[in-house]
Amino acid sequence: MAVNPLRKENDPKNILNALNRAKNEGKPVIVWRLIGSSKKTSEAAITMVCKYSNELTFKVNNLNVEDVKSIISGSNVVNFYVPDESFLFQAEVKSFSEDNVLSVCFPTMVAQVERRKYFRLEKMDGIIMRTNFYIASDMGATNKVQLFEKDCFDLSAGGLSFIITKLEKKFFNIDDIVAGIHLMFGSNEVVLNGKIVNFIPIEPNQKNNLLYKGYKVCIEFIDISDLEKQKVNLFVFRFADVDQVS
Repeated sequence: MAVNPLRKENDPKNILNALNRAKNEGKPVIVWRLIGSSKKTSEAAITMVCKYSNELTFKVNNLNVEDVKSIISGSNVVNFYVPDESFLFQAEVKSFSEDNVLSVCFPTMVAQVERRKYFRLEKMDGIIMRTNFYIASDMGATNKVQLFEKDCFDLSAGGLSFIITKLEKKFFNIDDIVAGIHLMFGSNEVVLNGKIVNFIPIEPNQKNNLLYKGYKVCIEFIDISDLEKQKVNLFVFRFADVDQVS
């Protein structure tokens, strides 16, 4: 599983700016907690950011009330994630009112994914991450169109990768545009365009089931919509290996 290292930010001014930006732009916020070996998640929206009174408030939709209650039950500290900004923080719970307003203490630190803009998830047993697409290749006198169906080696809202054999490599070139990438992840399906940005040699092992040396093809999404980006990012976050911020 991919480990997503976090860069910690302790400057109160930067924390305040990040939270205000999320509030003013109406960014969705994920309320989450590790229960056993899995994450329980729900959604909320920031409604007030007040460093002076040491308070941060969230409005919880009626559909998410029971999930949020379950997440904060028995815990004084709750985790939050702002997908569009890829930062996380922990905060101490003050109250959860009858009008579905969650109040927490102002966080003293936020953490952001390092080196990558988005969390990344490697292939896991039982988790659907598949793609199919067509590649057109000039094979001398004729043009050949080949259908590829691949399990994702890893996935993020920024792109994906998959493994090809040495024989398949002739269909792929750096900077090629791959149009109409049909991506299936969990119960979601989207169609995206991407650009090939890298090839990485891969040796056979039990994880990739290769008999001979292969290549990991790295594709960067292009023209991905905010909604598609959010779907992928939320899916990845639910399963990605992310340390709770402390």
